[in-house]
Amino acid sequence: SSATHPKTETLTDNFNDNSIDYTKWEIDISGGYSINEVNDQSEITSSGIEGYIWVYSLNTYSFVDSSIQVKVVDSGIQEALTTNYALYIEGRVGAAGIEWTIENGVIWVETYTGTIFASATYDADAFRYLRFRESGGITYFDYSSDGFTWNVFGSTPNFFEVEATMFGYGFGGNLGSSIQTLKYDDFNILIVSSSSSSSRSISSSSSSSSRSSSSSSISSHISAFFP
Repeated sequence: SSATHPKTETLTDNFNDNSIDYTKWEIDISGGYSINEVNDQSEITSSGIEGYIWVYSLNTYSFVDSSIQVKVVDSGIQEALTTNYALYIEGRVGAAGIEWTIENGVIWVETYTGTIFASATYDADAFRYLRFRESGGITYFDYSSDGFTWNVFGSTPNFFEVEATMFGYGFGGNLGSSIQTLKYDDFNILIVSSSSSSSRSISSSSSSSSRSSSSSSISSHISAFFP
């Protein structure tokens, strides 16, 4: 049941201690890519060859009546050879999921199998904050310039196991892509004032559930990017 796992919103990370918190995150890396927690943010650096990084929650969380969000500080160079999976969430079972995707000057929300729900020209300031939230059997995708006032980008009836999920962010590139650094911040950090982005509220994170295997889920991401 949904009560078995803590809410997705309870996993918070402001990336301010210059050390990746492996009690919260697992990381899958290929192709010489690297990830570091520096400058009070999470930074992914590519290598110019085929590769990827997936950052995903260590434990299992319930998405029912909950949400996840992230601040995209820098989405990198906009080109066709790289894709920023800025925010994603999926069921622990079945490897079905949904993701915010930024590539070559376009931002969209899609399923792992490529069904696109909504898309727009990418405006880094307008889409500074990205969010998924669940309510009444519907998954909503929202965006914000300040993390306080949100706009609905679209929605879909739930199609993955929302009672037990994993989530995170990632980046992938092909051979010949630019070497670049993407920057993320304020994962599930609630902005409490529109007048100051420094006003944040951090809820305590708790998770007593044991992690189930996610290898098939991560493989689905990789297969989608490198068919």
